[in-house]
Amino acid sequence: MRETGTAPRSISGARPKGHCAAAVAFLVMLSPVACMATPAATDGAPGAARITVERLLFMADGYPLTPLPEPDWPEILRRGVARDEVSAFMAGVIDNGEGEQWCVGQSGVPPHEVDARVIAALRLQTQPKAGAARAVAALLTTFYPCQRAR
Repeated sequence: MRETGTAPRSISGARPKGHCAAAVAFLVMLSPVACMATPAATDGAPGAARITVERLLFMADGYPLTPLPEPDWPEILRRGVARDEVSAFMAGVIDNGEGEQWCVGQSGVPPHEVDARVIAALRLQTQPKAGAARAVAALLTTFYPCQRAR
């Protein structure tokens, strides 16, 4: 349980300072609602990806999925929200197969470097409408295979 009157921590663990604290608190409260209400680049077809490679790369370029409270938000805040969304997405995919399909933890590579490597590889792909989770999973299997005991 978090202390009352304090700003929530970002994914990196840092507490926002000054006027950013209120904005981050608002976004933390809004994020679950936004994720449920946003179609997230799907056409509603069964099996359609909620987040496509194209959308993940757009987020990585600093454009968040979460609707911002004001259209003229400072760029640094917009990019920060988008960066946290990409990190959360990547963490979810990594956690889903860690230790079985890939072993990112054994690699010793810091999370931000894992994210950067995967995003860079996604930029080279030719299927922007493909599901981002599957594309990330395929790259993780290639980049961070598990070392099996013999």
